[in-house]
Amino acid sequence: MDEDNQGNTSPYDNPQQFYSERIRYETSDGDFFHVDLKYLKDFTNNDESESKSTRSKGLVVILHGFESNSYSHLVIDMARSYLMEGFDVAAINFRGCSVEDILVGDDDKGKVQRRNIPNNNLGGYHLGFTEDLEFFLSQISSDESFEGLPIYLSGFSLGANAILKFLGESSCHKIDKYNIQGAAVTSVPLEIVLSASMLNTPGINKELYSRNLINSFKSKFISKYSGENKEKLPSSVYDKVMNAKFIYELEDSYLTNAYPQFKNHMDYYGKVQCKNFLNEISVPVLGINAQDDPFFHPEMSLEDNMDHIFMRFERNGGHCGFLFHQERDVGFNKNTENNKSQCTTSWMPRELARFISHVHQSNL
Repeated sequence: MDEDNQGNTSPYDNPQQFYSERIRYETSDGDFFHVDLKYLKDFTNNDESESKSTRSKGLVVILHGFESNSYSHLVIDMARSYLMEGFDVAAINFRGCSVEDILVGDDDKGKVQRRNIPNNNLGGYHLGFTEDLEFFLSQISSDESFEGLPIYLSGFSLGANAILKFLGESSCHKIDKYNIQGAAVTSVPLEIVLSASMLNTPGINKELYSRNLINSFKSKFISKYSGENKEKLPSSVYDKVMNAKFIYELEDSYLTNAYPQFKNHMDYYGKVQCKNFLNEISVPVLGINAQDDPFFHPEMSLEDNMDHIFMRFERNGGHCGFLFHQERDVGFNKNTENNKSQCTTSWMPRELARFISHVHQSNL
């Protein structure tokens, strides 16, 4: 459904109608994940697009952060920014993170509720989980509808780490095979080992961020392993997860059980932090971080000799910050015959999109 047919509904309020389609991908290990796509041709029929051309410049693949999904305001904001620059968008949902909006009650008085879609396997995703990203890239590389389109990667927080890890561990042959031309990421956890204790710091980090993330994880965990499904995992793991008060306790119980290659949370951080892979990246990358990000240690930095990586450390912005959605009057719309207002995208997503557009133009 194109956005003109959504009336005055904001894409942030109705993401299910914002996307052109959702595709479910079945994986070889008996699991699945969803990808939500928005095509430029479905976006250029309204006044938001800066270009009226329906010919896409390429495809931007977006990866979300921990306990987020493709319906989050930040993902929608990023998607709209890339669409405004003339790109198609594919937002990957990590396993177990997909949500859907359903109508509860009768049609007149029913309310829309958002529910999580649990995945099949014990494991879902983690900071270094790149399998589904590569699986999706392999699928579209053989899809005629994406043939010849340059591919760009974008993500935030956990998703940013996974993207940079993937780029660093991928051979030049693989980068060429998938036609990956560049990446733009934000809130990048460059040194997870150094920043490991930050989320446990008393105050807003522990009481707001950590508590919300843990509660979100536990809620999905209870839904997934209620009733007979509880027998699918050791009782000790279930109890440890439910008693966890810190994120590292979730990682030491649940994550190490699902992924035995990690001995404990510090071993996990050391093996997957993207800083280990940055020197091997061969495509241009922009990273935007904030110096006041409460998740990251203030001494976290990046070497100066990274040929393809451009890191910007802004003074303010917090974690996944730089966000605002300003309503602007776009006047009379001849298609809907109604006056309507639209949201402008935020500074950070626009900066990421400008960089990808610049890289694309440089490659022409």
